[in-house]
Amino acid sequence: MNTLLSQKSEREPGRTAALCRLIEGNARRLRGAKRGSRFWLDGVYFRVLQSDRNTVFRIIEGERRWYLKMPRDGSHEAIERELFGMHAVRWVLEGLDTHTLPLEFTGSSEQAYVLTSELPGMPLSSALYRCSLLPLPRLRRHVENAFFSLGAVLARVHRSAIAPGSRTTRSLVTSVTSTVARARMADWRCAKLIEIAEALSPQLATDCLVHGNVGLLNVLTQASKIALIDFECCGRGAAYDDVSLVCGHLIYATAGVHVRNRLLWRVLESFLEGYRAESELDPAILAQGIALRLGQHYVYWFCSGRRRPTIAGLPALRSRVTTLVDEFLVGDPTAALRRLSVGFFRL
Repeated sequence: MNTLLSQKSEREPGRTAALCRLIEGNARRLRGAKRGSRFWLDGVYFRVLQSDRNTVFRIIEGERRWYLKMPRDGSHEAIERELFGMHAVRWVLEGLDTHTLPLEFTGSSEQAYVLTSELPGMPLSSALYRCSLLPLPRLRRHVENAFFSLGAVLARVHRSAIAPGSRTTRSLVTSVTSTVARARMADWRCAKLIEIAEALSPQLATDCLVHGNVGLLNVLTQASKIALIDFECCGRGAAYDDVSLVCGHLIYATAGVHVRNRLLWRVLESFLEGYRAESELDPAILAQGIALRLGQHYVYWFCSGRRRPTIAGLPALRSRVTTLVDEFLVGDPTAALRRLSVGFFRL
């Protein structure tokens, strides 16, 4: 078993070990649980939050709250990557006052599960939505500060040393080309994405630690502090893999119907300012990465027969998505960002 306990949780190691034995003894039942189901096991309450590739539970054990993640197919590799990412990010960010770490996490690659204590806060996408519904200055400042913190935290992760032989995560270019390859109704935009990806690939040095899936649903925020979750894709990669994903989500959300565009541009600027306070970015490379992310969203939703497109759980409109993607793919992505008044790209 791979375990990491804080000083606080080390006072009750027996309770944590007992919970782990309960999980391992009921592993088959837990993996097959359906979303929304709720039940008790030996006085411990389990509620299924997600049931697709992974089964995710919220657990209430007396006064303690936990999250349990179990791959439905029992994949050992996925849990090994998750544990590696949690240990690596904890080592890099421990003591940083803008980032919250779980008090305790434990897991077993052999039994294929990860158990982590509950973190405070809500997903960053939910904070954006709430701030749009209630445009109060205090809420806006909290959201902007949270994105600044996210930028600074990612830059610190990217600047950290990565152990030799660490697994290379799925890159931006690989992710985009894979999405295009699965498209059932390919159009000219798919060919343009492949062209941009092939041109960008040599410029992306895979020389740092990356989160690998830092979408707005995988960042929790409380006030101005953030917490990264879901480290299954963590490994060696390029900094632009992470940065382009955050920027792409925010810009794509301008095609939605529930988030104010002015707020999106403000938090995008805050994110980039936070990152640049710790590390450098090349605007041209980032702009191409953003174009790939936007095009990937388009292909995923509109070239594969899916309906009701969303971004980080928020609905988007097809006409707006198409106009936005075309602006980035037809011309110069950097010029498109300048027209959208993103200050970083006017430098």
